[in-house]
Amino acid sequence: MDEIKRSIEQTKAGDINAFGVIVTRFQDMALGYALSILHDLQLAQDAAQEAFIAAYLNLDSLRDPQSLPAWLRRIVFTQCTRIRRRKQPASIDPQTVDMEATEAGPEELFESAQQRRIVAAALRSLPERSQEILALFYISGYSYAEVADMLTIPVSTVKKRLHDGRKLMKQRMTEMAELAEEDFQPLRPSRSKKFSTDTVDAIRSALEAMAAGDVARLEQLLQKHPALVESSGFDDTEEGTYFHGAALLHYVAGNPTDHPVPKNAAAATRLLLKYGADPNSMTDVGNNTPLCLVASGRAAREVGVQIELIDILVEAGAEVDASDGLAIYAALIHGETDASRALFKHGARLDLGFAAGLGEIGVMASFVADDGTLKADARRSHSRRPYYERNVEPLRDSPSSDADSSEPPAATDATLPALPRMTDAEILGEALAYAVANQQLEAMRWLLDHGADPNVKPARFHGGQSVLHLVCCNLGQGNVEAAKMLLDAGADADDNDPESTGATPLQWAVHNGQPAPISMLLGCTDSTAAVHVHYAIKCLLENDTKQRTRRLKVVEELLKNGATPAVARGDGRTAADVVETSGDVDLQRLFAPGRPVK
Repeated sequence: MDEIKRSIEQTKAGDINAFGVIVTRFQDMALGYALSILHDLQLAQDAAQEAFIAAYLNLDSLRDPQSLPAWLRRIVFTQCTRIRRRKQPASIDPQTVDMEATEAGPEELFESAQQRRIVAAALRSLPERSQEILALFYISGYSYAEVADMLTIPVSTVKKRLHDGRKLMKQRMTEMAELAEEDFQPLRPSRSKKFSTDTVDAIRSALEAMAAGDVARLEQLLQKHPALVESSGFDDTEEGTYFHGAALLHYVAGNPTDHPVPKNAAAATRLLLKYGADPNSMTDVGNNTPLCLVASGRAAREVGVQIELIDILVEAGAEVDASDGLAIYAALIHGETDASRALFKHGARLDLGFAAGLGEIGVMASFVADDGTLKADARRSHSRRPYYERNVEPLRDSPSSDADSSEPPAATDATLPALPRMTDAEILGEALAYAVANQQLEAMRWLLDHGADPNVKPARFHGGQSVLHLVCCNLGQGNVEAAKMLLDAGADADDNDPESTGATPLQWAVHNGQPAPISMLLGCTDSTAAVHVHYAIKCLLENDTKQRTRRLKVVEELLKNGATPAVARGDGRTAADVVETSGDVDLQRLFAPGRPVK
């Protein structure tokens, strides 16, 4: 079992090839057990293949590697039950799952098929537990101890059932005891490498089809492997992240962004829903639904399918307000304003913060009582936690879970210590952050007029940075009017955010490539442009090309505001030295206007 334990650990770490070792080791056992239930070789092969797919997708729920045989047996049984309901065979691969070709002639093939039919008919006539034992022992070729592990019964019981089974077979089929192994062994998938290869390939193909937007291939795979659409946990490299435990439908969101969104993501989404994908399935960490990930991620928006995906998911039954409005909350704190508005159109309820993020001044005003205080429903959920505080341990139902398990449950919003109720000032401050993140200037003005603190650091909004910091990050997009409004209201331009990044709003603007507020911020602080130019050059040279234009503009703004090529850093190298040796033509032009580029 040491090799199997290593293979389990490697598979959980993301090595899909390691799973092939598990398939090779247990494929005969799985097929034998499936055949004892279904009495049909083709269906048994299908059940075994689907069982290994389901096992791969849910391997992180296996707590004890020693219990793998019994755990796999339960999965095989589940797949057999599903196949019985479908009542139609479905091969594993569009090619074939037949064993490797032989040179046998038509007569030999006919005799072999006839012999298998006789054996299968005799086997079906036996009691269920005798069928199970004979199929496992003879098809799989495992020892008494290995069969006992899979069936979770004593070895003595295995021997007794085998004895009884053989005795019954003798009564129904002449010389069955001598023919049994000879007849059963040709069915073993271990006679060919194709079975284990196809299982691993099916999993990989599903993920590749999703990434490539190959809807036809995806449908082909779903037809052959119905378990794919119902399972979760495809990528164990996401352990502990908000994407851990995601199902196929979560992948259409491209959130996180290392899972690409194809242009035909809408077609893939409809297909998954057609085959039974649950639009309200949640990840293990953070309770993220597909709707939540689509609405809060930029990838779907950048491809131009975000709103369409939201419409499709809602029409399919996605709950817009699940988990206290988690979808619109996540969309607004990430500045996905259009997605948030689409959710509002579909019935998402607003509180003061959500309304501020959408710029709905009339709705905002409705949360103010006649005496000027906020009404009780001004914030929908006082217990809602930001992403960085949400549960970090997965909680799932497992085939190997025991009712008396001593393993502690995962932390959820319901089990974490209760958060204190927010004061009116805190609610106003959080609403101001929503307005800033979504560049709702009128909502900002309304909130400041109603007492929102321009130096507020909402504890439950992006880690506690000030709202002026938010203006200078990628959310606020360096909105000059927003920065001016906050500064005029008394925002501190020198706030160095000691509890988070330790950076001032100006440093954030440089770091995030936001040139617009730089001149204004320099005019409000004792800092000089020269202090920041080296870091701005470093950011330009190290970041991707998507941000290049903005970052060049940041360097240009610093030069306009007093930075010079002669400014030196700690090692004595000047900005001009760094630019000259960088080979960056655009930077060289900035630092030497009119001079020929070397």
